[in-house]
Amino acid sequence: MHKHPYLLLVLLWAGFSMGCHSGIKEKKSWQSYLDSAQATGCLMLYDNMHDQVSVYPVEKARQRYVPGSGFVVFSSLVALESGLVADTSSMIQISDIDSMSMGDLFRQHPATLNQWLSTHIRKAVMQFWLDSVHYGNRVYIDTIQPFWENGTLRISPDEQLGLLIHLYFHELPFHERPQRLVQQIMLQENTPQYSLSYVTAAIHTDTTAQAWMLGWEEENRHPYFFTVFLESKQQSPEQLREKILALVRKWLSDQGFFQGNK
Repeated sequence: MHKHPYLLLVLLWAGFSMGCHSGIKEKKSWQSYLDSAQATGCLMLYDNMHDQVSVYPVEKARQRYVPGSGFVVFSSLVALESGLVADTSSMIQISDIDSMSMGDLFRQHPATLNQWLSTHIRKAVMQFWLDSVHYGNRVYIDTIQPFWENGTLRISPDEQLGLLIHLYFHELPFHERPQRLVQQIMLQENTPQYSLSYVTAAIHTDTTAQAWMLGWEEENRHPYFFTVFLESKQQSPEQLREKILALVRKWLSDQGFFQGNK
């Protein structure tokens, strides 16, 4: 059962900074996963059933970074809520000769979908929902520019984790249907033992390559939420995307996931 009211993670962080909240653990051993990816970054895992947040390192979890195409979770919610897209089976024209359903685009080409949605949602509508959800730094956006990847809009791993939790339990200030539909199209793997829902993003900034992987693993109807962020000056964004997929698979496996025993 979900236990957190909206934005309680902020209170959890306040307690952790004072060293008095037993529900948050810093996992210094997780540095090995960052080392294996030859990157810096942050790993966060929330066990909803036991109300337990595990994180490494804490300081990175609080810093804000460019969301890149990870913003597709939010832009999809806004598109469905506003009626720009009727449902996830709606066809979207991505070129003069090619179109795909929203659901297929989300799973296969999230960057393409996010760009289409973010440039077709009216500026006032997008700004309203950014402010209503308190997304990241809640800046005043210019939809003519790629605000989700040019450094204007930023969000922390901690805030991403909170967004995922509230999406899963349909607690965001959207209607229930858009949240349920986005939750469904995030599903990437579904087996008798577990289901895995996520989205990835690869970003090139002026100085580094960055990657996100955001989602949850579910076993026996118990969800476990994760956000992973990687950053490197030596690797390309696509190299980091490959690294983050491998890292998350090993990291979750090492924590006992994918067996159906959670």
